[in-house]
Amino acid sequence: MHFAWAAMRIVWVPLLCFNKGQQITAELLTNSPFIDNRHKFFDLNEGANITCSNKTWREMIYSIWKVKLKGRLCSVAFHINGSRHDTCENGMELRNGTSGESYLHIPQFTLGNQGVYLCETAYWGGTYNAEITVSARVPPQIFSRLEELHNGTVAVCSAVGGNPAASISWRTQWNSTANQTSTRNSNGTYTVESRLVLPGRVSRENLSCIVTHPSWPGGFKETPQPRGSLSIFGLQSSVLMVCAALMLFGVVTSCYILWRPSKAMGRRKRRLCSGST
Repeated sequence: MHFAWAAMRIVWVPLLCFNKGQQITAELLTNSPFIDNRHKFFDLNEGANITCSNKTWREMIYSIWKVKLKGRLCSVAFHINGSRHDTCENGMELRNGTSGESYLHIPQFTLGNQGVYLCETAYWGGTYNAEITVSARVPPQIFSRLEELHNGTVAVCSAVGGNPAASISWRTQWNSTANQTSTRNSNGTYTVESRLVLPGRVSRENLSCIVTHPSWPGGFKETPQPRGSLSIFGLQSSVLMVCAALMLFGVVTSCYILWRPSKAMGRRKRRLCSGST
């Protein structure tokens, strides 16, 4: 792979000098004035566009992407003379937008596309390098509860399995400090838990935790409930289930009551018939 990377430079540099009639040194094409480090998040199963620089196709000489995926290293490149290079062979391709800007397109972003994307764009005047860490954007699951302890009550709010890590804040009518922890899970996601100690004899009606995450632009509001208590939706569901069970029991009982007399009548008919013979 490193040989192929170097070969593209060796082949393309003479072509550039011939095409433009300018002296382009190897130092100009390999040394960048700076390296831009970024972190990008994309939704799973959606298309993803990764931009290296703001240079357009008219300004560019070539664009090379060196992709470091889990257990794999590949590259995608394009030159102004029309030649292309692709060892990834997973659907990724270089495209240009309506204004002429260049970007790497991933048709359907999956967990397998997570990794480090190194790009180099050469243009007439210098080069631009960027190292972009690409990760999946995963919304967390939200759980909340009230824990009754021997020395008081603690409100707990958890954001489980999110990427990036969620942020939790509390909305209360009193001043109190929360203790928040963040844990990285084995699959690369994060679990964030916030614990808020409630002062004694305070109203819990307006207590709520606010979870912010890139998946929810407006945030997510959750109201902690005591363990074992039911929400309004849960209470309604339980009532409906009880009513349905009672109705089913009534139907089965009615059928059984009606079935027994008909069975007894059938037995009497059989006795009369056997006696007559």
